[in-house]
Amino acid sequence: MKRLRKLLKYAVPGLFLAALCAGIALFLYLRSGSGRLETWLGKQLVGIASSYIEPTIEFKRVRYTYPGTVVFTDVTFTARDKTRVVSLDRMTVTLAEIPAIGAPLKIERIELEKPLINLIATPEGGFKGLVPFVRNVPGKESAQVSSEFKLSNVLRLRKLILKNGTIHYEAGAKQPVMVLDGISTDMDIKPAPSKVTEGLYALAVNAGKAPGVEVKVKGLVNVDTYVAEVQDATLDVVLDEKTMEGLPPQLQTTLRAAEARGKLGMQFRGTVPTLNWRSSEIQGQITIADFNVAAGRFKFPIDHGIVPMQVAGGSANLSPIKIDLLAGQLHSNIAVNLSDPSMPMRGDWQAVNLNLEKLMRAQQDVNAPPGFQGSFNSTGNFAMSAGAGTPQAILATSSGGGNVTVRDGRLFVVPGLMDAMNLATGHKVNALDDATKHSLDGDFLITGQGLEVTQSHIVAGALDARATGLIGWDLSLNMQATANPIAAVTQPFGAVGRFIGNMTKEVIQYQIKGNVGSPEVSVRPFGIGGK
Repeated sequence: MKRLRKLLKYAVPGLFLAALCAGIALFLYLRSGSGRLETWLGKQLVGIASSYIEPTIEFKRVRYTYPGTVVFTDVTFTARDKTRVVSLDRMTVTLAEIPAIGAPLKIERIELEKPLINLIATPEGGFKGLVPFVRNVPGKESAQVSSEFKLSNVLRLRKLILKNGTIHYEAGAKQPVMVLDGISTDMDIKPAPSKVTEGLYALAVNAGKAPGVEVKVKGLVNVDTYVAEVQDATLDVVLDEKTMEGLPPQLQTTLRAAEARGKLGMQFRGTVPTLNWRSSEIQGQITIADFNVAAGRFKFPIDHGIVPMQVAGGSANLSPIKIDLLAGQLHSNIAVNLSDPSMPMRGDWQAVNLNLEKLMRAQQDVNAPPGFQGSFNSTGNFAMSAGAGTPQAILATSSGGGNVTVRDGRLFVVPGLMDAMNLATGHKVNALDDATKHSLDGDFLITGQGLEVTQSHIVAGALDARATGLIGWDLSLNMQATANPIAAVTQPFGAVGRFIGNMTKEVIQYQIKGNVGSPEVSVRPFGIGGK
């Protein structure tokens, strides 16, 4: 009995110490990870990613810390053509449960640090490595996707954070790389209080680039069907000198040269099936305020604009659009058939009392009268296929027509007008000394090649001219005109004046070629000569 007590005296503390050491060893083992467990965790991540996207995911190191933190460093996503599409310094994955080899992971939180997205333009208009990008769509996975990799089985996501993201844009043609950095996203996620629908999560997203761009989204998303119920989504963009300082230098130069500024806002709500976005049900509006952009001699200021939008039944309607600009108003209605792959679009417009002088950029001589002014009015309609592809391809499908009038104007910027006036008066007209009021009336058709002017009548000083022809979408000119230099004088004399005008109405003919910015005018007196 004494021996037993002596054995217990030493054995019990020894067993306790052994158990304590084993527990500490097991804790440290789990806390710091093990090669086998970390290798398995890495394979699981690769398996999940490769089940849904084409680019291959690789990383230099994976580190597991008990109970559920997995850190991947130097992560890259490489496309089939060896293009590195995405890379990031660190990806931290927090698990909802302690991982067990052979059981699906339960991902609760993902944090991406310094992600870099490479957008490398191709001659075809796309980006290298991004097509194809998706392999399997969640909710429609092929039978080849293992159950341990299906998103509905592995996601218990509550938080997604993106820190200090960067986009590299390479336009090609030896242009410098454009860098847009400082992009961030903070997304809160929680299961929706639903007893009927499985896989439904509530989202609260804050994203953007400070300063100047802010995105907020609240709603629900089903990770099995990928249908989003957007309760409220807003986008606010402010473009001013402060926000431009945070943009790439190349973009800063372009925007400053264009005198760009303004505020853009968008708000919407509704249902968005991301697997079939054309069947979305959305209501919202776009707002524009204090907007301006300039090109060449012209600028395009918008004081305020509202564009209501409604998507339902496979159709999108932007109506009624109201924009306050140039001291007047522009009204429009646009409808798009989303159920048709070509997305046929039709619309109409009405421009009321636009002040053309406000279209001109600042002149060097502030005391000089403007070369372009007048009250502008226009109505018309158009149609085109918005799904045709590139902007050029879309314009090639366009049709429609309209009319335009200008009263109390100065139209010296109209291509070829000065040449005709010089010939009509017999001397060089000085636009600064011409105090007459010009007028313009015209009708045109919208075609796949451009605007086909079917008739136009311009009266400027001693010149009465009519022109027809094509103004191409590429701004090329192919027009013909006839000018009666004494029409403005003969019109007050009634029948006698009309007789003289009819006898001389084709005294001057001319052609206008070249482009809008640099017209080439060939004057043909009595219809003789010219190019």
